[in-house]
Amino acid sequence: MNSSGNNKYKYDEKEQSALRLLEDIAEGKRTFAEVFGISIEEMYSVAQAGFNLLVSGNRDEAEIIFEGLVTINPRDPYFRTILGSIYLKKGYFEQAIAEYSMALETCSQDTETIANRGEARFLSGHFSEALHDLENALNNHSALDTKRKEYLEKLLLQARKKTQPS
Repeated sequence: MNSSGNNKYKYDEKEQSALRLLEDIAEGKRTFAEVFGISIEEMYSVAQAGFNLLVSGNRDEAEIIFEGLVTINPRDPYFRTILGSIYLKKGYFEQAIAEYSMALETCSQDTETIANRGEARFLSGHFSEALHDLENALNNHSALDTKRKEYLEKLLLQARKKTQPS
């Protein structure tokens, strides 16, 4: 998308401005939220509503909300982590891994996100990568509750077995 373009159509000033904004969004320089003036407070109010839907069992509706939030602000690790968790619960492991990985680009030491990505990697059969994430999460286990830690330890043992030569 080139706002100066060599096509025959001549863009007026408003159209050129809009095209520059879209180029900025496409290049990751700006988000839809920034372009349209949506505040972080407004986004987090919507996120709270989405989270409430999620915990009340309305995964599909929560998925729509968090996909929208990721679209308007793809840099927010919380939105990506929640969307990854929705995908994980729905069995969309590759999508979950992608969302967790993008969240970790911004918030690289979030133990729960690392643990969740490890679980998704394990469930999708990526045992070596799962092993790395699970070990990393369990090394920082103070952020994990006891039940979660025990579950991750079981996955870790299974991942070790799956990655050892027969």
